Amino acid sequence: MDSATVALVIWLASTYLIQWVHSMRCARKHMVAVQTELSNFSVLLCTFHDIVSNPDLMGTHTEKEAKVWLRIEDKGRNLEMQLNTLLEDVGLLDKTIMHAPWQHQMAKHRWYLRKLDAERLQARIDRVKAAMIAFLNLMVHEGAVQELEDVWKKMAYSSSRRSVIQRRTKPLRGTPRRNDRQM
Repeated sequence: MDSATVALVIWLASTYLIQWVHSMRCARKHMVAVQTELSNFSVLLCTFHDIVSNPDLMGTHTEKEAKVWLRIEDKGRNLEMQLNTLLEDVGLLDKTIMHAPWQHQMAKHRWYLRKLDAERLQARIDRVKAAMIAFLNLMVHEGAVQELEDVWKKMAYSSSRRSVIQRRTKPLRGTPRRNDRQM
């Protein structure tokens, strides 16, 4: 091997070693952050279910809309279980099984190995959150459109009354104002 290859191998090894040391130092903090995000996502899923399934808040759904929100909810529950299983497999936050210092180090190493999987699951959870928000915005938008259509129908119903008011105010539009006359 020439010196450039050796330097490249040493650089790559040192890069991976730095990543490993950083991951070992911050493993507990990262896992707590992931667990907090998971619990927030669980609450968000429950809230999403409560809002969407309540006919007083969101009205009745078509079959297509119901399929979409059930699919979003099922995908979210599946991701929640996968991430929870990953955290349990690592076991760093479980104080009942962590007695010796070597157990903590092994759990931190397991976290280093599974961290990329956790990040992928977090990205998928973010996509499910975006789908939930988009679905809720769509439902709110449809409700607002329906309300606007109702108002428009009421206005059309009273159009004869509106035209009478317009005829009465029409002569006033062309007359100059008092201040304009004084100049």
